[in-house]
Amino acid sequence: MSIRSERKQTRALSQLAELARISPLVVAHRATRMSQTAKLATNQREARLMVQEKVGASMESMVSMTMAALRIQAQFGALLMRPWFATGGFAAKGGRSITTLMQASGADFSTSAVSPFLRKVKANAKRLAR
Repeated sequence: MSIRSERKQTRALSQLAELARISPLVVAHRATRMSQTAKLATNQREARLMVQEKVGASMESMVSMTMAALRIQAQFGALLMRPWFATGGFAAKGGRSITTLMQASGADFSTSAVSPFLRKVKANAKRLAR
């Protein structure tokens, strides 16, 4: 496995771990705030904001995953279009094998899916900490 694909996998795993660590804190903070606030308007605004953020992050994640899928498809297409005999086997540009490309693509895809949610959760944690 190349160093680049290892870095992508490490980044994807660290993003998932960070999301798993921060998300429960944000949910707990929001629930506590909403239970302590007697104002109905404040609770409704916070609930509406939660839904809007989730919908926005989901849409952004879908677009990001679609773009990643198109990039991956283009890379595999370019790899498989090369004649077998010209490269001595299925090897991508720079000596990357199809296995390495698949591993890097999976990490790239998961990173593109998690990034929008992680960005929103971090922003929420920062906002709610005030």
